[in-house]
Amino acid sequence: MNKQAQRSRVTKLDRLGRSTRELLDDPLWDTTSSQGRLLSTLLAVNAEFERGVDPEAYWRGRKRAMTKVRFGRKPKLTAHQRQEAIARRDAGKS
Repeated sequence: MNKQAQRSRVTKLDRLGRSTRELLDDPLWDTTSSQGRLLSTLLAVNAEFERGVDPEAYWRGRKRAMTKVRFGRKPKLTAHQRQEAIARRDAGKS
């Protein structure tokens, strides 16, 4: 699937853009007509309104996402290699 097709999949209207400026800078439809500009602006205002209504929803979603994703670098050593390195260090070896 190409990037344009991926970008066009929107499950909620407030996910079209984060602000009016973003929608107008990267339009999904023709914004040279008054109807296109009106639609872009209305959807952006709706998205901004929804984000402002329940700011706690943002934090709940963020906490939920953090439980599913491991942040930070991936370990270079396996668990066995770490145990071996610790055992060698404790034995005074380099």
